[in-house]
Amino acid sequence: MINKESPIKRFSAAWLVILASFNTWASERSLDIVAPWEIKDAAPATSGIIFSRMRLAKTLVDTDNQGQLSPPRR
Repeated sequence: MINKESPIKRFSAAWLVILASFNTWASERSLDIVAPWEIKDAAPATSGIIFSRMRLAKTLVDTDNQGQLSPPRR
């Protein structure tokens, strides 16, 4: 008697090995960002200066001499 479930299990196991190898490739290409400042919160009001100093984020508005919102200066 031939067991029909065995080839399916082998095929599934092979796919699991292939998919698991993709995860190892991704971890080799990961990027760790290190800064001399501690990021306390993702809110711009709390840690926004850290994100801008590290050039991870840019402000979308600026203020003019009268305190009105204006496009950022380049």
